[in-house]
Amino acid sequence: MNIECRSYAKINWTLEVLGLRPDGYHELRTILQTINLYDLISFETTDGVIELTCGDPSVPEDESNLVYRAAVLFRQQTGVQSGVRVNISKRIPVAAGLGGGSSNAAVALLALQRLWQVPLSPAERLELGAAVGADVPFFFYGGTAVGVGRGSEVYPLPDVTAPHLLLVTPLIEISTSEVYRAVRERPELTSKSLGANI
Repeated sequence: MNIECRSYAKINWTLEVLGLRPDGYHELRTILQTINLYDLISFETTDGVIELTCGDPSVPEDESNLVYRAAVLFRQQTGVQSGVRVNISKRIPVAAGLGGGSSNAAVALLALQRLWQVPLSPAERLELGAAVGADVPFFFYGGTAVGVGRGSEVYPLPDVTAPHLLLVTPLIEISTSEVYRAVRERPELTSKSLGANI
């Protein structure tokens, strides 16, 4: 069986970093929105091996890739023995805050359910997604939503229907974990009075 899926990017209409949580993550409140920019991902069943390819040299093809992690975790949680060959055609800029890796992981979890014919409840899928990455659960909903906690607790909102959106990304890549590490080093940036609209 072969499945091809679109994996949509997101923007944050707002992002408030409210402080450091006891688990080491930051407490967030954010309004998220999927946009019509997407990667194409194909999935094909194989015998026991997880293979990942991508033509973009800045995208890892090993266990550091969220799609790879999602497939490994899915197999661990469900006992599936099958493998998968995944090919990612990147259109979403990497390390641009657009959620490409998280979106890819969410799409992988949905596709693997179909490919390997393993039913998961919505709650089980959300739990798997949150274990892969904080933004992953949002991509099961799409549209407009508020994310709280680490960002993985998601509540759908009425869709924002902006007729046009111009998206400009710089020619530099910035890791989300590096951004949060910088915020941790400057706790004054997490003051409740410093909420940021992006």
